[in-house]
Amino acid sequence: KDVEIIDLSGKLSINNALEIITQSSFYIGANNGLANIAQMVGVNSLLLFNGPEKPVKRKFSEFTKIL
Repeated sequence: KDVEIIDLSGKLSINNALEIITQSSFYIGANNGLANIAQMVGVNSLLLFNGPEKPVKRKFSEFTKIL
């Protein structure tokens, strides 16, 4: 299957980012507000954690898998 990956990090306004996320089939990114939006609109997500937070202690949507 052909997959197109586009890195738009730091290049979009919040409104542009929200529009793209809602049209996406998968979200890969840091555990931040945009990741929360992706989960809320049902986009499958891969979240990257860095720091003291432990992902196993958080509650995630059904669209997010903890690896």
